[in-house]
Amino acid sequence: MTTNTYIMSLVCQQLQEIRSSFDPHIPPVHKTLLDELKGYKVGIPISGLPSFGNYLGVKGIKKVVAEMVKKGLLLYFKGPECEETYVMSARAVAVRRIIYLKNDVEELLNRHGGKIAFKSFEVLYKRQFHFPINYEFYALTDLDHLCQVLKDILVVEVANPSGAKVIKALEVANPSGAKVIKEAVAVKIYNLRKRKRNE
Repeated sequence: MTTNTYIMSLVCQQLQEIRSSFDPHIPPVHKTLLDELKGYKVGIPISGLPSFGNYLGVKGIKKVVAEMVKKGLLLYFKGPECEETYVMSARAVAVRRIIYLKNDVEELLNRHGGKIAFKSFEVLYKRQFHFPINYEFYALTDLDHLCQVLKDILVVEVANPSGAKVIKALEVANPSGAKVIKEAVAVKIYNLRKRKRNE
């Protein structure tokens, strides 16, 4: 198995886990909402739901959305710079975090020897990928939230004696038993990257 084939198999496995976590036998109205939300980068503002419901011909859309949030199909999100709460597709957020966010953070950590000062993360991210990290795209509020979501690949420690926070890549054992920095799953979809930069 080639490296590229192995990488793609890992990604497919992760995506399959996301798909299997959602009930495929959902009501048609739920499927309609999920399909329409695919075209919205950061979802729909709650204040816009009545108009959205009229456009789709869905009555009582706020109640429908609340049911879908309870089932884990949708999520409510309010970013630090948002004036109101948005409704987003939970599946879309999960896929974005696996395909883009996790890979970017792994790559960035590997580039800097597996360790980055917490306060320098956003600057280094922008320098590496040529655009600032878009927390709202991943339904994240800030860097602390990002670190919490990606706790399977990183850990935040306090450096002594300065007390400054440091983001460190989790180490894994290689075949010889030695601990090494986890390799990034190098999946790049440049069209989306270009779109995110231009928005």
